[in-house]
Amino acid sequence: MEETMFNYRKLGELINNRTAKIAIWGCGFVGTTNIFYLVKEGFQCVGIDINTKRVKEIKDGIYNINSDERTIGEIDQKEKERFIVTDDYMIEPVYECSIHMLCLPTEKNFQPTRDYVEDVVGKIASMKLRNILVIIESSMPPRYIDESIINIFTQKGMKEYEDYVIGAAPRRDLF
Repeated sequence: MEETMFNYRKLGELINNRTAKIAIWGCGFVGTTNIFYLVKEGFQCVGIDINTKRVKEIKDGIYNINSDERTIGEIDQKEKERFIVTDDYMIEPVYECSIHMLCLPTEKNFQPTRDYVEDVVGKIASMKLRNILVIIESSMPPRYIDESIINIFTQKGMKEYEDYVIGAAPRRDLF
């Protein structure tokens, strides 16, 4: 019989064994610090950002995270080998990720916007990934997640608690 419920045990094992691959959508301050923290903890990460200049900066070792936590921005060679940064979300390493963290802006021209988050959720849903954890680390009310984000997944034929689960961490703090 095919398992239809989300496999929390498998995801937990991947996390505990540091074999879970993590996609970080948005490589600004929050996304980049998340990548650095996670690679220091032994995870492999894929940073995805539509800003090709930002992608190039990170690839060139220019992180611009302005952190008071100096060790966050200090990445050794071994840690650098555990992450890639790209502006192309359709690459194989993204499909291999079991955790997708959305570190995206929720304002545009000083006005609240859902555009960035909804765009990325639509991309993830279109990829038809299964057994993934989606963590929304952007400022938005929980009701919005229930009304809009889950609806996007549903429209693409994905089922909550079967194909994916959602977590929300709306505060923009360092680990």
